[in-house]
Formats: sequence, C-alpha cells, structure tokens
Amino acid sequence: MRSPRTLVVAILVAATACGGGGESSPPDAAPAPDAASSPDATVDAGPVERPTKLSQTGLYSDFAARTVAPGHQEFTPAYVLWSDGAVKHRWLKLPPGGSIDKSDPDHWLFPIGTRLFKEFASPDGKRLETRLIERTGPGAMDYWMGSFVWNDDETEATFKVDGAEDIRGTDHDAPAQQKCWSCHVGEPGRILGNSAVQLGATAPGPPEVAAALGYLHANCGHCHSDTGVARPDTDQILRLSVAETTPESTRIYQTTIGKVLSIYHDPSGEVYYRVAPGDPEHSAIFIRPSVRGDTRQMPPIATEHPDEAGLGILRDWIENL
Repeated sequence: MRSPRTLVVAILVAATACGGGGESSPPDAAPAPDAASSPDATVDAGPVERPTKLSQTGLYSDFAARTVAPGHQEFTPAYVLWSDGAVKHRWLKLPPGGSIDKSDPDHWLFPIGTRLFKEFASPDGKRLETRLIERTGPGAMDYWMGSFVWNDDETEATFKVDGAEDIRGTDHDAPAQQKCWSCHVGEPGRILGNSAVQLGATAPGPPEVAAALGYLHANCGHCHSDTGVARPDTDQILRLSVAETTPESTRIYQTTIGKVLSIYHDPSGEVYYRVAPGDPEHSAIFIRPSVRGDTRQMPPIATEHPDEAGLGILRDWIENL
C-alpha cells in the first residue's frame, strides 16, 4: 500500500479534494498544505506496511466480542457533524507517554502515534465503516487516513482505498482515501471534533443561539475557517473560537448577518444575504444546507440527505435575530 508520507499525497489532495467556496459552487480542486515547503515536512523513505483489516489495527482486544482495547478513550463532541443520520462512535488513542498540545485551544496538536477511530452504523445498528486517522510522523502531511468497510456478517472490515458506495444495502458511502483530506486539510491538527470548543468550552449565547453557532462550527467550520479550503474564496468564517464569549463577538455573526452575497447567487434570484435577520427563506446559510444534488448543496460532499433537525435549529436562530 502506498505510504501517506509522500509528496504524491499533496498532488492527490490538490487534484481531488472538494471544498465549499462559501458562496461559490464546489470547486473541482482544493488547496493542500505544501509538503515541499513545510518546515517540518518529511520525504518518504520507503513503503510503510499498513493494516488491510480492521482486526489488525488494535482497536479491539477481542475482535469477535467487539471489546475495545484499553487506552482507546471514547468521546462525543458537543456539536456533531451531520452524516445522514448515521450512528457514530469515536475513540482516541494517544501513544504511551504522549499528550495533546493544547497551547492553542482552538487547534489542538496530537503527538506522533495518535490514532482516532470513527465508526459509522445505520440507525438499525448495521456497522457500515470504521475510519482511522493516524499521525505517522512530524511533518505537515505525515498522517494516514482511510476507511475500513464492514462485510455483511460483520466478521471483518476491510480497507478500501477507493471507498465504497451504498454499503450493506444503505445509501451510505465510504470516502476514497484521498477524499479524507477534503475536510481534514483545513485543521492544523488534522483531527476534527476534538478541541476545546467541542470538549470543554461551550458556544456563547442562550441555548437556541449556542445550538445554531455550534451547528455551524461542526458542519461548516472545518472548511469556512482561516485555514480551511473555502478560503480565500470568501471571507465567511463559520468556526468558533474559545475567545469569543458573546454571540456578537463571533466571526460567525460578524461575517454572515446582514451580509450581501458577493459570489454565490441562488438560481431563483431570491437569496441575496448570507443571513437575512428574521428571514431564513432568504438566507443562504439556511437554504444551502437544505439542498441536495446541485451546486447550491452544503456541505458539498459526504451527505445525500438534508438534516431536518439541524435546519430547524438554523431556522429558529435566524427567525429570532
């Protein structure tokens, strides 16, 4: 299997990743970190043997019994990314003696050897895929990401470099390996959902406002951020910082409310604002997540169905502005 610690990865990412462009249509390519110019980048020294079966990764001490091995800490982010209703479980394993660098509370950095597993199951309990992110070295691109797809009798999950579609009779798709970078490239620590905002601090404001801000942070903020693939196409920032202690101080408020669209235009010609206070039907931040199958869709990948509960959160917030 090809090692992720190669400059080839940077080329693949640039050629295949899908961003969001904020108000523009999803681009055909998204920028990736420049591994060649990164001060801590490393050049591949040869192939690295990677597990091809989930049973080989060490997640389970007893695979048949699904006993999670010691040292794998399960966690749930405060604000969850919509995945078409899939039931998800997440485990983080740090290397022996390793610790998370939290000096920047908005961007945690994880030690070499860190592993993050994320299991997706259908609402009726079918295991569909388990994703793995591992930090393999000190460089900006020294991460392995991939998906293991479960078989029908759940005796094993197998790594699929090209992903898989409609797994086990559902419409759930596992991403191709290089597509993983589409979302994770925008976070310096590469791991999403494991940060101060998600595991300690809370979004500012009363519950209905905090819920909307947290929803945007989890579902949009990894691309619409200072380092995300939606920049520099738009100045719209949908990521929270722990330093933002009131709704009005958030860049979500400052870059959306009452802001006229500068790039994206709804084909109907009726949507002119990122957020039109009191009017979700004329707010792009509400309309675009409600659409699937055309260039208006947000997020542009990894979802085939609108999140009705999430749309309700956004509607309530906008109507009460």
